[in-house]
Amino acid sequence: MLLHGFTQTCESFERSILAAPKDGRAIWAFALPGHHPAVPVVRGFSANVEALAARIANEVGEGINLIGYSLGGRCALGLIACAPRLAKSVTLIGAHSGLRSEEEREARRDSDARWVGILRSGRMSQFVSAWEAQPLFSTQARVPPEFLDVQRRRRLAHDPSQLADSIEELGLASMPDYGAVLRNSEAAITLVTGALDAKFTALAAKVGLPHRVVANVGHNIVLEEPAAIWR
Repeated sequence: MLLHGFTQTCESFERSILAAPKDGRAIWAFALPGHHPAVPVVRGFSANVEALAARIANEVGEGINLIGYSLGGRCALGLIACAPRLAKSVTLIGAHSGLRSEEEREARRDSDARWVGILRSGRMSQFVSAWEAQPLFSTQARVPPEFLDVQRRRRLAHDPSQLADSIEELGLASMPDYGAVLRNSEAAITLVTGALDAKFTALAAKVGLPHRVVANVGHNIVLEEPAAIWR
């Protein structure tokens, strides 16, 4: 089960799916709230992941292998918190386990307010340009232009108000601290980060769980090295 990142779509995994091991396993990708017209955002991080857990259990079942990138990874943590039997293994790619203090949450809300303001005003092109210009994504300059163009078109196709809702209800400021879930889950958890993503590689190194570092890529491994999500 593949869970995409913020501003992505299920189709963002298409190159990863093409590179998947040919071992007969079914591969699913689910749209996250705010990223598909049929999956609106509801109030509260936990309510959103509980609705996602119900969809997965109904359509796929339990005992799955979860792979989540960024927002998808944070949602994966929420899934195993509310439905511990849903996943037998979890791969978290460039995912944060949650902020610990209210001061950190307030600072994040202040930071997110800029993005929400742009989205609420409907300036989607301005938002996408500013989002892609963040230092976190600087390593994507080496990605072939045709793949970056596809990524940009998909981002521009989103509903800006739904993306704003996603930031407010599923953003890091609203997400519970899942540090204990990360450490105590019965599911086998593996952390994956890009070697050029210094922030998330450092965060993952502190957790004490299996941690795989992918050479020569940054934060968005799904885009930069799509086959690496399976290794």
